[in-house]
Amino acid sequence: MIKFGYAAQQEQHHPLALLSHARLAEKAGFDSIWSSDHFHPWADKNAHSAFA
Repeated sequence: MIKFGYAAQQEQHHPLALLSHARLAEKAGFDSIWSSDHFHPWADKNAHSAFA
């Protein structure tokens, strides 16, 4: 069986936006939500981090 997951990239979106995107993906039927685990943004400008 094929399963589809949603990749929530922390460096590209604010954490609250990622949560909203993940909820929409769940409602759309995605099987999993994946997220990166970087503690700090890679870039100095226009990057986000959830500081998990």
